[in-house]
Amino acid sequence: DGTRITFTSTRSGTEEIWVANADGSEATQVTSFGGANTSNSRWSRDGRTILFNSRRSGSSDLYVLDVATRSVQRLTDDRSEEYEPRWSRDGDWIYFVSTRSGRAEVWKIPPGGGPAVQVTRQGGLAAFESADGRWLYYAKDLARPTSIWRVPVDGGEETKVLDGLSYSFNFAVADKGIY
Repeated sequence: DGTRITFTSTRSGTEEIWVANADGSEATQVTSFGGANTSNSRWSRDGRTILFNSRRSGSSDLYVLDVATRSVQRLTDDRSEEYEPRWSRDGDWIYFVSTRSGRAEVWKIPPGGGPAVQVTRQGGLAAFESADGRWLYYAKDLARPTSIWRVPVDGGEETKVLDGLSYSFNFAVADKGIY
């Protein structure tokens, strides 16, 4: 609802997830993983949970934190790297990057966990759904510069949108365009 933010900080001595009021006041640490790379936090639409990735168990996996109880649920348990999670617009899916196919690709998983579904087949990072929920936009790879592509959320052929993106994670999809 815009009244609180979630962010990663090392102010406790290790990288952890924090929550604060939108003006930065009342910052509170909400994870205590103790040294693992813990980052990329995102609020759920209803503001009850925070999605993030962490190397708590070695490789990077996805987690959901219940803000009220501070309980944490691990969503992925794969030897590959899984990171940069993002909610779908309707909250029915979590998009993320995984290397489980041998290269970085976009996958999706239900918010309660379950089998992951591969979305891209020729590279993909930092996925964002369009405002109308019809398209999934993503950076192609870690090359600099790289390109932004899109694919229908229900599957189909990918299409290049633009070249010259300075870094794979330096964009966002909003209601009125790509920034």
